[in-house]
Formats: sequence, C-alpha cells, structure tokens
Amino acid sequence: MFAGCPSDVLETRWDSNFIALGTMISVLSAFTGLTTATYAFTVLRRPELQTWYSFYSVSAGISIGGGAIWVMHFVGMQALIMTVPCTGQVVRHTFNIGLTFTSLVAACLIGGMCMRLVMPAGGTDATPGSPAASPYWRLPFKLRGHSLYLGKFKPARFAAATVALVAGVCVMHNMGLIGMYGPYWTQYDPGIVFASAALALVASSAGLFIVVQCAYVGSAWYSIVVRGVAALVIGGAVNAVHYVGMTAAKYHYTGDPSDNLMHHFGPNVPLQALGVLMAALLITVAQLLGTHAHIAHLAHTVTMAAKVAPAPTSAAATYAPLAASARAAVTLPTASA
Repeated sequence: MFAGCPSDVLETRWDSNFIALGTMISVLSAFTGLTTATYAFTVLRRPELQTWYSFYSVSAGISIGGGAIWVMHFVGMQALIMTVPCTGQVVRHTFNIGLTFTSLVAACLIGGMCMRLVMPAGGTDATPGSPAASPYWRLPFKLRGHSLYLGKFKPARFAAATVALVAGVCVMHNMGLIGMYGPYWTQYDPGIVFASAALALVASSAGLFIVVQCAYVGSAWYSIVVRGVAALVIGGAVNAVHYVGMTAAKYHYTGDPSDNLMHHFGPNVPLQALGVLMAALLITVAQLLGTHAHIAHLAHTVTMAAKVAPAPTSAAATYAPLAASARAAVTLPTASA
C-alpha cells in the first residue's frame, strides 16, 4: 500500500488488438503444424523415408510449440496493461532475455518431442488388408449409415506426450510470468495456477488427439476444412490456458525495479511484440510453403523410382505400389456396415 491509495496491487486489463494478433498467429501456426503432420503421414510413411518422416513430425511439433503456443503466449504478455490504482499511471514492463529465450527453446523442444511421440509409426510389416495393418479403429455407432473410424495411436506414447506437453506448457508459461520485469513484485494464486494446469491437461490431450486424426484424414477433399477447424480449436484452447493462467498473478507496485525477482538475473529488454509477431509470421509461411514443396519433390522422386523399379518381391509386397503410396492420401473408409 502506498500514499493515497487503498491498495498497492496494480490494476490490469488487456489490449484487444494484441489478443486478436496473438490468436491469429496461434491459429495459423497450428494450421501449419497440422498440415505438415498430414503431408508427412500421407507421403513419407515408408521405410526408406523414415528420416524425413521423423524430421517433418518434429517440424510440425515445433510449429505448434514455438508458434501456436509460445508466440501467442509472448504476444499475450504484451497485451497486459498495468496501471497504478488511483493515479492511472501505466507501468511498463520489460522481459528477462535469458528466461524469455529459454522458454522459447523449451516450447520448441517439447513440441517437437511430443509430436514425434504421438505421430503414428512408419512402415508396417503386417499383410495389407489384415486387422494388424488397418490404421483405424471402428467406433460402435454410425453416421448416415456409415461406420465411423478413428486413427490409431499407441496409448502409452500418447499419455507420455500429453504429460510432457502439459509440463512444458506450464513451465513455459510460468517462466514467462517470472521473466516479466518492472517496479513491482508478483504474487500467485495457487488455486488458479492449479486450475490452469488442469485446463492445460485437457487442452493438450485434446490437441494431440486432433493432430493424429487430422493426419489420418490425408488429402481427402474435406481435409483443409478439418485442419482449419482443428486449428481454430487449438488456437482457442491455447488462449484459454494462457489467459486463465494470467489471472493467477497479482502485481504489487513498489516503484523500485530492484524489488523485482529478475533484477539481479541478467539483462532485461523491452522486446517488441509486433517484431516477434512478424518474424513468427514469416517463419510460419516459409515453413508451410517449404514443407509443401519439399514433400511434393520427395513424392515425385519416389514416383519416378517406381517406374523403373523391378517387380516387388514377397518381402516388398507388404507395401502398396510406390507410385500409389506416394501420391494417394490416407482417406477414411466409408463402407457401410
């Protein structure tokens, strides 16, 4: 408490423009990650292309972890406006460069690792047409006379990826809060912190499940619609986790930056949200276009190799023809029960 005011807790509000910009980059990055995962699953899931399949699976995770989550988080932090009660004076905050950079690296690494864990495995040794080779589970109900299917994933790997992603999101978010530097000290509400972690658990499991199902849709005519809707869902979930978590913090104004936890821990700089946003936008668009071009090139290379390849042996007969597997997407079955 300080002279003339009943409380030393700074008043907080959020700039709607930054909220909109953060949401936009989150949705676009999620769409890029989903598209990368879908292209990789559709074209590269062959034994001879496993290195590229792993690379693009991790790339999809980095897009979601670094773009959809971290950039949205950073822009959301810039959306926070703090004012001194009674006077209305705006309190500026900067960011600890060490913690901010570490949180970015952590988000990218966790995102890449989780995506590699949850993405379906590559080639299979099962005979085509056998239950072991089927990439789908049949659900016990129908829609317009057609059985519904879900893409398979390994529950243990899915659970590990979910736990890792929740831990990564929580650590990254709280590193961001701690890394904010200004003339105040910060108090946290444990109940809200726990609620935001629980929300992150729901959002992470749902998000990873969505990624797997989008990959199985492949290049069906409705694939881009599915990925667009899924990106909106993921972007909305990321925003919900972020802003619920932000409400856990109360900022007690002192007027002296030395009272801040980050005062003695490296340089603090006024990073500009718009600069970070523009860099993220350029990287996201480049990744989307570059991924499409390179995977199309790999598909073309495999197709050309198929034209001069000898007749498949019994060992190679477990896979579809090269040209078909390179060009055809994994589409959902529509056979009536």
